Amino acid sequence: MKSSTTTTAALHRDPHYTINTEALTALRAASPWQTSPKYFTHAAISPTALMKMMTHTQSGVEKGIRKGGNPVEVMGLMLGRPATDDDDNDGSGIHAATGANPDANPSTTEGTAKFKPTKNKSPSDKPPKRTLLITDVFPLPIEGFETRVIADDSSVINHMISLSDSLERRTPHEKFMGWYHSHPFELSSHSHCYLSQTDVSTQLIWQRAEDPHGNPFLAIVVDPIRSMSLGEPCLKAFRVYPPDYTAAMERKECPDGSVIEGERERLEKWGSCWSSYYELEVEYFTGEYEF
Repeated sequence: MKSSTTTTAALHRDPHYTINTEALTALRAASPWQTSPKYFTHAAISPTALMKMMTHTQSGVEKGIRKGGNPVEVMGLMLGRPATDDDDNDGSGIHAATGANPDANPSTTEGTAKFKPTKNKSPSDKPPKRTLLITDVFPLPIEGFETRVIADDSSVINHMISLSDSLERRTPHEKFMGWYHSHPFELSSHSHCYLSQTDVSTQLIWQRAEDPHGNPFLAIVVDPIRSMSLGEPCLKAFRVYPPDYTAAMERKECPDGSVIEGERERLEKWGSCWSSYYELEVEYFTGEYEF
C-alpha cells in the first residue's frame, strides 16, 4: 500500500464571522459611542466587501472615460456591525492595511499589497481597540453629483428599504452601518481620501439618525485612480465629530492624529473640514478560515 504525505494547514474560525448575539445586543443597547467622539479606532473589512468596493469604484472611472468625459463618482452602502469584546480581543485572521498606503508615491511604490498581522497589545500599551466590521457592500444606482444628496434622495431611500428588508431575513444581526463613495480625481502628492464639506454633512445626518439606535455609522472614501496606479487598495475610513466638538481645531489636529501647523498643507491633504472628522485605522480580515 502506497503511503502519501499530506500537508495540513491549521484551521481556525475567524472570530469576525461568529456573532455573540447577547454581547452585540447589549453593546447596541448601551451605545457607548454616544458619549465618546472618538470611540471607534478601527474598521475591519472582509475580502468580499473590499473586492466589491474596488470593482465598483473603478467601474466609475472606466465608465466616465469611455464616454469621453471625467471619471464618475459612485456610491454604495456597507453591511456590518460594531465588534464586541470577543471580536476585538482575538486578532486571528486580521491584517492591518500597512501595504496600502493611500499617500504613497505612485511612481516609486511596488504594486503588490503587503499585509502584516496585527497583534493586540496589553491595555497598558495603548487604548482599547474598538472596531466597526464591514462584511459586505451594495452599490447604489446613483452617480456623479447625485452622490451629494444620498441621505435626502427618496429613490435611494426606497432602494435601501427594499434591500434592507431582504437582508434582514438573511443577516438579522447585521445592518446597513455605513456608506462608501469614490473620489476619482487626478493623481497628486496626496491621496483624495478625505471628507468634503458635503461628505461631512451627509455623514453627520447618518450618525444622528443611526448612532442613537445602536447602529454606529461609518464613511469610507476610495481613491480609485490612485488604487489603479499603485496596484493596491487606497481607501480611508472616517467618522465625524459632534458639531460642538472643538478640540481638534484648537490643537490643529488632523483626522489622522497628526498636528500640521500650516493651513495650506492641512487643506490640501484633508479638505476644508479637516477638524470635523477623524480617521479609523483600516484592517482586513482574511476569511472564514486562516491558513
